[in-house]
Amino acid sequence: MVRPISRRAGKQSPGRIMETCYPGLIMRFLLSVLGVCLSLLYGGSPARALESAPVSSPHATVTLMSDADSYTSGHPFRLGLQFRMAPGWHIYGKDPGDSGLPPELTFTLPSGVTAGPVDWPPTMQLKEGPLTVNAYQGTVVLPVTIDPHGARGPIEIDLQANWLICQTICVPEEGHFHLTLLEGQGGEGSSASPLSGQVSQPQPSDTSSLPMVLLFAVLGGLILNLMPCVFPVLAMKALALARLGSGERAAVRSHAVAYTAGVLLAFLALGMMAIGLRHAGAAVGWGFQFASPVFVTGMAWMLMAVGLNLSGVYQIGARMVGTGHTLSSRDGMSGSFFTGLLAVVVATPCTAPFMGLALAVALNAPAVTMLTILLAMGLGLALPYLLVAIFPQLVAAMPKPGSWMEVLKQALAFPVYASVCWLVWVIAQEAGSNGVLIVGEGLTAIAFAAWVWGIAQFGSGVRSLIGRGLAILAIGISLLLLQRLHQASGLAVADVAGTTMAERQGAEPFSRARLDALRAEGRPVFVNLTAAWCVTCLVNEQVALSNHTVKEAFRNGGVAYLLGDWTRQDRKLTAFLRDHGRDGVPLYLFYPAGGGDPVTLPQLLTPEIVINAVRER
Repeated sequence: MVRPISRRAGKQSPGRIMETCYPGLIMRFLLSVLGVCLSLLYGGSPARALESAPVSSPHATVTLMSDADSYTSGHPFRLGLQFRMAPGWHIYGKDPGDSGLPPELTFTLPSGVTAGPVDWPPTMQLKEGPLTVNAYQGTVVLPVTIDPHGARGPIEIDLQANWLICQTICVPEEGHFHLTLLEGQGGEGSSASPLSGQVSQPQPSDTSSLPMVLLFAVLGGLILNLMPCVFPVLAMKALALARLGSGERAAVRSHAVAYTAGVLLAFLALGMMAIGLRHAGAAVGWGFQFASPVFVTGMAWMLMAVGLNLSGVYQIGARMVGTGHTLSSRDGMSGSFFTGLLAVVVATPCTAPFMGLALAVALNAPAVTMLTILLAMGLGLALPYLLVAIFPQLVAAMPKPGSWMEVLKQALAFPVYASVCWLVWVIAQEAGSNGVLIVGEGLTAIAFAAWVWGIAQFGSGVRSLIGRGLAILAIGISLLLLQRLHQASGLAVADVAGTTMAERQGAEPFSRARLDALRAEGRPVFVNLTAAWCVTCLVNEQVALSNHTVKEAFRNGGVAYLLGDWTRQDRKLTAFLRDHGRDGVPLYLFYPAGGGDPVTLPQLLTPEIVINAVRER
């Protein structure tokens, strides 16, 4: 029997059809990206590195690697000399600065094969007494392009390298390295090559440990749902799912899939941004975007707009979004999609257990590996809603929709406003009181825009046009204010008048020199690397490090407390983080009295964890 097509279904708008289809299409695209990444990692991609035998000393392990295990005549490929240096040791760049010597590389190649110059990666500036030098710490790869334009058969590559490696003393070292590349389909290295030449980027030569890293990424993303950063967004999404309590299974599944698509797309975008910044020579870590006052200000204004919508000050009209709510809280599929995007953006100031290892590998890995790990973390963050997609009957356990939901929706605005207050405090650390003034002016403009827009929604004709015009004008004024943030950021140091984060917490500012001096005295040292925008750090400092019993344990044990402020992602602190396998804060280290290796504390602290670490050593 042929069922007649209902007239109601036949009038379904194109906007509604697109809203229903687009999140699913995006989800399929993102899963395809993940599948391609995994196939490149495990499908025999020629971008896997071929390595020589390492040359090791107490100060560094040095290896010659290729971005392909074979070559094709006429297609250049890349070699790289990788230095993995012990903590505190460094080598020099092409322009060493006031002292030092750069590494020297001498290749012996067969006829028809030529080597280009070293593609020197960006250096960091270090102080050696009164001298300033340009150096590399942690892990660095010095890339060289090889052109086998006239090669036939296997290529035998020999490299004689000499370098000067320094800490408090300088030690000249050398090594001989050998590689053999067969003629085949090698060609140029891809973007997944480990020879990206960036400072402090350890590159695994195989993917044998990748499944464990992916598992940690999924677990870290799942636990991230319990961190304070994402509470407001998750509450909004739970409210949206509760509205579906009496809906069809297909609708529940579609909303959960749309949310997951938003989460995965946001992680993919973060990964692409990190790759771009890394290739531009910048050091990036988890939450890197929060080091920008412009980004933090934009986040504060966006969350203010979300909060005002939840409070009922305004709604976006049906013509613009089709459902009568803001992008992050509307009923349609795209509402779930944009909620997923927002969840990732607000989650980046937080870290969770299992995330440390996954992020350290991801942010230091080739591009394909990085994107794979970040997408796995996104799957973990979206996992509760994926379970709803798989088992839609779980929604039946939620309270039935009713008038209580409007009250709850308005109540959820206050955690969002609290997030805005926190972001204003972050701006105070990054751009001083002038920055706070700019953010406050923008918040006022956003609030005015929301108010007049809400009034215009109940008017018509000229009144509506005037209201909407004033709202757009107010938003434009707030955007113009962003130009003043750079100047405000430059005045921030003078604005705080010497009151640093370390001084406010009764600690000394961290530096490698001060750490080395305290260890030379035989004193125990507690190191806390933190940032003003790191919510996990702030919670740990309030719950554990500001606890009077912890402070008493520090006093009784003679523990020196060093605090490093990574709010603006200082390059020296970035190098120290990566020396200890981290690409973001928090990092807590305890150095026992009399020397010895440091103890790395977990990223979530309690007073007992800190006290036990001090007393047991």
